[in-house]
Amino acid sequence: MARLAALLWLLAFLSTHAPAQEAIDFYKQGLALKTEKKYREAIESFTKAVNTNTAYGEALFELGWCYNEIHDYRMATDHLIKALEVWPGMPKVYFELGYAHALGKQIIVLAPSGLAAPSSIAGFLLVRAGAENREAI
Repeated sequence: MARLAALLWLLAFLSTHAPAQEAIDFYKQGLALKTEKKYREAIESFTKAVNTNTAYGEALFELGWCYNEIHDYRMATDHLIKALEVWPGMPKVYFELGYAHALGKQIIVLAPSGLAAPSSIAGFLLVRAGAENREAI
């Protein structure tokens, strides 16, 4: 009887810890792919990690990060919000969520008149303002 109880305990232990290790393996694979800038492949690995462990906050964060990199801000936002649900208070998740939200919107750059616009803002709406346009409040 003791052997049967030990066997049942071992089976229960392995069934709960094997998926956790599998999720970690998928997560590590995703990190390696992300380092190589293979974001779509990394998304596949992080998705497998999350499918194995739905409360894997780090994997949800990395999914959001990778979706930001491929400019899919809706998917980034969805995963980052899920990351906050299981990993509340993590500053980097809030930062990445703000990044996804901001990049999904039109950005308007305000610049003083008379200065050349840097090439890094190409494609953004540029509004120039000078001292002649200021009003006292």
